Amino acid sequence: MIQEFYVENFMSFGDRQYVSFEATSDKTYLDELTVEVKPGVRLLKTAIVYGANASGKSNLLIAIETLWHLLITPRDVKSKSVAQYKPFALRKGEPTMMGISFYMGEVKYMYEISYNETSILSEKLEYINGIRKALFYERTDDKKITFGSTLGLSKNSAKIIISNSLNNHTVLSTFSKVIIEDENTEFEKLFLWIDKQVHGLNEHTKSITIALESDINVDLKTFIVEALRVSDFNITDFKIVDEFEDDISLPNDLLLNSNMVSEEKANYLYKKRVKKIQLTHSSTKGDFSLKLEEESLGTVEYFKLSRKMYDLIRFDCIYLIDELEDSIHYDLMLNELVRFIRNGKRSQLIFSTHNQQLLSEDFIRRDMVKLVEKSHETAESQVYSASDFKLHKKLSLFNAYKIGKFGAKPELGSTLIDNSVN
Repeated sequence: MIQEFYVENFMSFGDRQYVSFEATSDKTYLDELTVEVKPGVRLLKTAIVYGANASGKSNLLIAIETLWHLLITPRDVKSKSVAQYKPFALRKGEPTMMGISFYMGEVKYMYEISYNETSILSEKLEYINGIRKALFYERTDDKKITFGSTLGLSKNSAKIIISNSLNNHTVLSTFSKVIIEDENTEFEKLFLWIDKQVHGLNEHTKSITIALESDINVDLKTFIVEALRVSDFNITDFKIVDEFEDDISLPNDLLLNSNMVSEEKANYLYKKRVKKIQLTHSSTKGDFSLKLEEESLGTVEYFKLSRKMYDLIRFDCIYLIDELEDSIHYDLMLNELVRFIRNGKRSQLIFSTHNQQLLSEDFIRRDMVKLVEKSHETAESQVYSASDFKLHKKLSLFNAYKIGKFGAKPELGSTLIDNSVN
């Protein structure tokens, strides 16, 4: 779970911006909405990002995703640019800096990185397993890499990692492209945890992949079917079927004109086999089937969301979702959010939304609400929390946002149009 994150000189972020996911002293639904990762430290299970269009709320999610990506994605040659170097428009050429503190179980990690288009300029990873802070590894400006003594890495393994850590990717990401003699090291544990438990914005967005996975994971399929059924879609099952479609890449006309094959044979060769998702609906008049593309967009998006909820509820993971409510009815989106809150254990969901109605729900804590606004003076995105405003505890979050107490919403002019002719 993430405790704090900062970003500087990335996309719409110029000056350094911090966002905290640590719970304040607010007692509202404390046990349901927060996780005590260690005595005295409570982190939010959910953070909701609000902001006007083009304010930078999606960029905040992309920035968090980018840091995780940098940690585990290596480069194979030195000539490739560093992944995701996207500086603020007025600071091109300057380094991007990011930092994060997070918990894997009860172990706290603190990581900072500075990079430009061609190189990782510096990075430092520390961790606390118990009371004392220890060095995981550090790469300094002179490209020297140092490992902490508590990692369990042999000298030979450390040498292999150092020699394969190129200038354009992080030291931790090197683990995915080398074989070391040590097993079950802290190095390996952290890499595998990020790889398996941290989910970016583009994960589980392809329905056919979800269906294929469900074919070999009965628990996943049962979870999705139950979610669809409870959500009043009358869907009782889904399966993968093979269909034949025209393949425009094949020269059908040439086959026909050659007189080498019959028209029936040419039309058959002109087809390609594709996999489709078929959903079974139940009704008082009988069952019927529809392909997923024949369903409403809301059903399709909910199918994908159910896959993400499976991870959030069944495992301890981190998810980033841009516009959670996309094409989904508010009540259904709210039901899924509450289902996660009630059943998720140590998972964390960070999502953006435009839906202001969510702020009227009594379980929404002020520290959960993160706001992103673009400065009129500098054109840079700024991040703050609703809990930063010392508003009366009885003042509705919905009303406060609606009347502009928090900012982070469009500033609209008059709707009247001057139709006068000069």
